[in-house]
Order: sequence, then structure tokens, then C-alpha cells
Amino acid sequence: MFTARSWSALFAAVLSVGCGGPTPVGSDSGVGGDARDAAVTEDAGMPDVATVPDVATVPDVATVPDVATVPDVAPVDVPPQVDSGGPVEGDLLTMEVPSDLAVAAGYLYYTHDTTVRRIPLGGGPTETFYRAMMSAPQGIAADADGVAWTERFASSVAGIVRSCPHAGCPATPMAYSGGESSGAVALAPTRVAWTSPTIASVLVRSRAMGGGSTGYRAAGQSQYAPTSLVLDGDELFWTTAGIPLPGGAPGGTPGTVLRCNVSGSTCAPTAIAQGAMIGHPQRIALGPGVVFFLTNNGLFRVGRDGTGLTRLATVTTFAGANTFDLATDGTTLYWAIGLTLYRCAAAACTPETITSLGSGFTQGLEVDATSVYWGTMNVGRTGGIRRFAR
Repeated sequence: MFTARSWSALFAAVLSVGCGGPTPVGSDSGVGGDARDAAVTEDAGMPDVATVPDVATVPDVATVPDVATVPDVAPVDVPPQVDSGGPVEGDLLTMEVPSDLAVAAGYLYYTHDTTVRRIPLGGGPTETFYRAMMSAPQGIAADADGVAWTERFASSVAGIVRSCPHAGCPATPMAYSGGESSGAVALAPTRVAWTSPTIASVLVRSRAMGGGSTGYRAAGQSQYAPTSLVLDGDELFWTTAGIPLPGGAPGGTPGTVLRCNVSGSTCAPTAIAQGAMIGHPQRIALGPGVVFFLTNNGLFRVGRDGTGLTRLATVTTFAGANTFDLATDGTTLYWAIGLTLYRCAAAACTPETITSLGSGFTQGLEVDATSVYWGTMNVGRTGGIRRFAR
């Protein structure tokens, strides 16, 4: 899920999560903290890519009123541990530290160093699915038809997006790029979309055709960089972080959650959530008729039409807020901040802590019918991918 990740730009975290049931709009906890740094690590040595037209700039999103600030609520209890006898560590599938994860077609895919790797979930050795030249695969997404990932080139603002079927990559995989940077990636049956932090935009292209693109601006430069995105048919949803204050101080310019129909050659993005209450959005996921998103201020739900904004769980991030991720099957929500993993029912969220593994970084989170897959890296730069039964 989306979900762009550069661990060197992220911070160590100490956090506590609580939930006293859904909090309606207008009940802001006032919780502050850092958001994940959305800047990318730049690359060099970009292979030749067909020149494509410049990304079109579309109208900025209309400004909508901020959510009113209200007095702080009383402190909430830390969610109970699933296993009070000690941290639940799950099944360690690999000690390779991933940049991102994706699950489809019986495989767990992950990006690692200069490779795209996959683990057959039915058993068998880990495989190298693709090896990059002079670049590092980062974000990854997969569906029934194949897998797509982003790459960043060393010492350059350039990036590229590639895709292959599950059967394997040809000598020259399908490539989508206009030379812009690339971060998180999302797939739909006929489209591929990705974030480009350096031009503060999301880009959408035909999945069957490399090269030419249609780009959708993430509301303007004041929104800083897009942090995650998801496609559902012709509907594209994404988050922007806004501009956090230095040192994790509360405030700054809040981010946004945006929606755009990509069936045509242009679109006018619509903000479905923004304002001081939501803070700085980091990750997004879809449920039936709703959008879930995770910020430094909490876990939220909003209707796809922008109605019914509700805080499902509060999040407290202290100095050095860490990396975030979010995954759902529509009925259960899973989210991670740093090296703490949580879950709750989507319909009535009472958070519980699945496990907490100390200080470190979340490196991808995915869910399928039976398991949750979590990429981790501790402050010593070791970790791997863990599987937990649902």
C-alpha cells in the first residue's frame, strides 16, 4: 500500500495511542508532533527514457475552512498489549530490510537495495524478481495482473517507474517516467499512478503504455509534497503533508487529503479533509465508501465525498516522530508508527497494540486474508519482514 520511503529522512519515535471511541469533527485533541519527512533521496545515472510532454498544471484546490480548534481532551489510556507477557515478534520471513511491501498472486514482494524481491507465500526460497542498474527501487504496489515499483537514481532529481507481470520481467520492463522524481506508487486495472515529491505532484499514466502521462497537481507548492496515494478504478486519492514546524513543534501548515477523477485528460482536485485537526497526513487507505488516513494527530475516517470526518484514534508523537504506515481490508485497520503495530475494527475502533519492538522505523505494511506483513528496521539498521496472524 503506499503508500515512498527514505529511512534517512525519518526520525526515532516514542509514542502512545489511545481511543475512546470515534471523535466527531470539532473534538480536536490538540496533539502535536512531527510528521514524516517527505523529502526524497536523490539519484544519478538515470537510464534513457523517452521524452514526454511536461506535466500539466491544473487548478489549485479551492480553499475550505479549517476545522475549529477546541480545548484539549482528557488524556486517554494506552491501548492494551495483545500479549502482556512481552512483545509479540511474529514470524520473521527475512532479515533483509525492505523499503516497501506489496502482496498479490501468492507472493510477498518487497524492494531491497537495488532489487525487487519476492517470497512465495505457499513456501519456497526468496527470489530476485528484478535487479536495477545504478538505481534503488523504493515504493511498490501489486495486484492480480502484476507489480509496479519506483526507482530513484543516485545524486539526481530523476526517477522512473517500472512494471512487470507476475510471470517475470522481460529484458526491458515497461517504464513510465518524464524524468521527475518518484516515490509511492499505486495500481488500478488500466492505470499506474505515483507521487513526485520534487514537483509536488501526483502523476497518472495508462498502465499499458509507457511514456506519455497526465499529471495532477497536489493543490500547489504550499502543500509541500504528496506522501501517499491509492487508486480505485478512475478515482485517485492522495495525501500531502503540509509544512510541519521544525523540531516537532505543534502547528505549521496542515496537509490535505485529496480526490480526483482521472478518467479524462485533466481534473480539478477536491480536498475531502484539511485543517488544523488533521495535522500532517502521512498514509492513506480505502474502505467501502470511506477513506482512512493516518497523521501525526491521529487515525481518521472520512466519506469519499468529504463528509463525516471522524478521528478514530489519537496519536501522540514526541520529539522525532517516526515513520508511518496504514493497511486495511475494509473491516480491520492496521497501522504502525515507528516499531509499534496497532489494530482496531474499522466500524468501531478500539485500538489495541499488537506489538512494540523498541525504537526504529516502519518499512512497509500489508494485509491479506490471513496475515499482516510488517517491514521493520531498528536504530542499529537491522530488521526484516515479520508476519502476524490476523
